[in-house]
Amino acid sequence: MSGKQVSHRDSERNDEEAKNGRTLSRTLSNGSKAVRDKSSSLIWGDITAKVNDAHSSVAKGRESLPVSGLNIRMHHSTSGNDSTGGCLSEGQGLPATFGKVTFTQDLERQKQKQPARFACMSSDTDPEPVMRLLLESWELKPPSVIISVTGSAADFALDSSLEQIVTQGIARAARATDAWTFTGGTDTGVMKLVAGALAKANVVTPIVGVAPYQQITDKQRFFDADRDRNRGASGQERKVHYVKRAQNSAASSALDSQHTHFLLVDSGIDSTWGSEIKFRGKVEETISEDLRVPRVLVVIQGGPGTFRTVKDTLTHGDRQSGCHVVLVKESGGCAQAVAEFVEPLLKQKSKLLCDPKLLEDAVDERLKDAEFRDRLKVRLRPSSACPPA
Repeated sequence: MSGKQVSHRDSERNDEEAKNGRTLSRTLSNGSKAVRDKSSSLIWGDITAKVNDAHSSVAKGRESLPVSGLNIRMHHSTSGNDSTGGCLSEGQGLPATFGKVTFTQDLERQKQKQPARFACMSSDTDPEPVMRLLLESWELKPPSVIISVTGSAADFALDSSLEQIVTQGIARAARATDAWTFTGGTDTGVMKLVAGALAKANVVTPIVGVAPYQQITDKQRFFDADRDRNRGASGQERKVHYVKRAQNSAASSALDSQHTHFLLVDSGIDSTWGSEIKFRGKVEETISEDLRVPRVLVVIQGGPGTFRTVKDTLTHGDRQSGCHVVLVKESGGCAQAVAEFVEPLLKQKSKLLCDPKLLEDAVDERLKDAEFRDRLKVRLRPSSACPPA
């Protein structure tokens, strides 16, 4: 089945696609990556088994840590392009804001649902205080697995039966494993689908949206340099009533009301969609490694931005924890493109993994296949500028 492909990035050049594809495929040789087609019982049963095998107990009884004590700041350009009038050292951002956000002005509905938590932060924030924010300040129960969902945003569409398999599978996996589920946080595409499915299934585990602050509709409600410059640490915490008043567009999107927590990542006044992807990956990786829990990337449709996320996930660093990748091939887009790339190689897996040179030659031969290259370009072709999941 083919789906609409969406991305915020321009179409990638052929030689860059080839380089990315080669790098991605080489990572199969480390033996810790898992790439699979959509299969409800196989995928989610396999994830649960890996979680049960890898889960280790984490020390409990941490004392609550005030968010202000983490000294998290905004990007220096958002804080005034380094023109701080002597209040800050050069290159330093203003203290970031944090607090609670409600998505309705109806007082009765507010009483029925706990507000979400949010924290703004610069994209160069170290992952360690972000993990402490989640565990010690927001006091989340340590996860048994990190489920990271990526894919299409605008123009997202799935066959109804496939959508049911995917959403029910993610809900079962999250419930069974006390997972933390990470998405892009906006109320579009795969992000809205997954958060809505978890809420509908009454899965009471964290749904963390990692969204680019500069591309959030009405972002000034969360932080405004002119308003917040002189408030100091005491003015960092706030309550935000957030009601969507504008349609999502290539310029900005609203936050999704079904998420429980938001990390609003500020990459500076000139940042674009996707500027938060590297930060999100580092945070997920840090949590996975420090808590010694597995991390699973679920790919649903997607375009060049999603392809880049998959490549970076599999090739980042030389740590041993690794990240398992689940491809919902029948959703189309990036998921189908990556699956079609590795399928012929997986048929020779036992032989190729024993001989890196043979694997490299097989990858090169695959990349030279003109028919495959044409299909790859079609699968990853963006249809508009839009938020990645």
